[in-house]
Amino acid sequence: MLGDEGEWVAGPPPIPVTHCAQEAVGLLEGFRANYDLTTIDVELLHIGMSNNVICTERVDHLIDSTGRRFISLPIAGIMRLADKPEADAVEVAYWRDYWDMRDFLDLPTA
Repeated sequence: MLGDEGEWVAGPPPIPVTHCAQEAVGLLEGFRANYDLTTIDVELLHIGMSNNVICTERVDHLIDSTGRRFISLPIAGIMRLADKPEADAVEVAYWRDYWDMRDFLDLPTA
């Protein structure tokens, strides 16, 4: 749902900011290759919405190809939706995730 001009801030630097769905998928593919990431189980703790802004508190559990949960990241996320009238739909205009990078930086890469 990330729009063509949408922005995803997936985390603090050095994680790059992505623009459009193709770049976001590329970033996830990089995580997949570097950390043997197979899936992410999302535990949604709280969600709220005001106008077109969604706020979440969640824990992302990263799972490797052996089925092992190798890290769990508490995350606060903010997402703004925008109308896409030509498609009678909505898209994500921006998505920002805030979390502590320290444990992630200690992970070994594949």
